[in-house]
Amino acid sequence: MYVAEYIDPSFEALSPANTAREARLIMEAQDIEVLPVVGDDGNYITMLSLEDVDQLSEDTTIEMLSGRFQARFVQKDKHVFEAIRLMLDHDLDCLPVVDNASLAYSGLITRSSALESLMAFVPFHRTSYIITVEAEARGFSMAELCRLIESNRGQIVGTLMHNHTEQNSPLCVTINLVAEELNPIFAVLERYDYVVRRSYQGEQPDDYLKDRYQSLMRFLDT
Repeated sequence: MYVAEYIDPSFEALSPANTAREARLIMEAQDIEVLPVVGDDGNYITMLSLEDVDQLSEDTTIEMLSGRFQARFVQKDKHVFEAIRLMLDHDLDCLPVVDNASLAYSGLITRSSALESLMAFVPFHRTSYIITVEAEARGFSMAELCRLIESNRGQIVGTLMHNHTEQNSPLCVTINLVAEELNPIFAVLERYDYVVRRSYQGEQPDDYLKDRYQSLMRFLDT
């Protein structure tokens, strides 16, 4: 899962010789508001945004701006998680990729293409839900409850179990799960005498992916 595997070849880089008008047209044609500037020697120089270009008069070359901005980039032999970390930390939509031994420009990695790498770890095409289930305290098994959900293509993200204060009241378990649909899960839970009290849709997939990525990074840092 190296950065080189997720380079998007569809984006045209800017040249220092481009005028502000040309740079704006190139960005608009590619429906993007930031692009790398690459020199005649093929080396990466910096990133410019449409807002940066608008500081110049139409016929001024963007070379006037090339030295003003930090040239963030990622090397193509780095793990794709490094690219994701940089984009999330600095709120970037894309990141230039350079050769391992030099600043030779290799292409652009976008946030969407980088996040695709997380599909190996989380079910991106599914939706997150939060459900509340009641069960008799006597004989309750969290392992059984998890097995029933996961055997019906649900993935449990987190659980919270709490007791009612009244004596002989059932256990209440709140579950954050990811699934394609809830009906098969509800059916098997009811068949095993669990009572589903509430359910609602939780995080959107993008937020879920970012949260899973950040959790994974915290785990790798330990």
